[in-house]
Amino acid sequence: MISNGNTKIGAIPNFSLPAIKTCPGQTDFCPVFCYGLRGHFTHRSREAMLERNYGRSQQDNFVSRMIRSIQDNASLVFRIHVVGDFYSPQYIQKWAEIVVALPAVNFYGYTRSWRCPDLKEALDNLRSYPNCYLLASIDFTHIDMPDACWNTVSVEGEGAPCPHDTEMIETCLTCGLCWSGRVNLKLKVKWFSKRKNLSPLLI
Repeated sequence: MISNGNTKIGAIPNFSLPAIKTCPGQTDFCPVFCYGLRGHFTHRSREAMLERNYGRSQQDNFVSRMIRSIQDNASLVFRIHVVGDFYSPQYIQKWAEIVVALPAVNFYGYTRSWRCPDLKEALDNLRSYPNCYLLASIDFTHIDMPDACWNTVSVEGEGAPCPHDTEMIETCLTCGLCWSGRVNLKLKVKWFSKRKNLSPLLI
């Protein structure tokens, strides 16, 4: 179930789900620019793995299996969703049980599910744990915005530049900013060089 990182996050184990399908808080930006719809995520084997993960996430033994997998990996940092998102209150509760069971592990991730009223309570509970750091993902198409209590990661918007985007650090593992506390970050869309290229391509 667990993947072992990539060129951006480094050797941080992570768990992902199919993009868009598991993203109830998506905006018009998402089906156009989501990196989960590009590159190696479109390989048949990777798509099959993400679908298997989706099925596993709905099983009763998901929590116990994930706890064992993270323990076997012995990492002190874990990324929830490189692609995909929190799709139901029941699924979010499973992550809360995992986070509570592994207090020495720092869990972090970005989510647009903050936009879904039926997921708000479960997300607030999950991010209340001291070892879980969730940032509200936003982009320049948003009319709605997260509550002020959320830290944000903004695509081509406001916030401190991501140190990886500005080549200040090699990987997320050597940075740690996303799981260090209160931070608002700005990310780049890597496959376009200038902000003016983006708006005409939105749906």
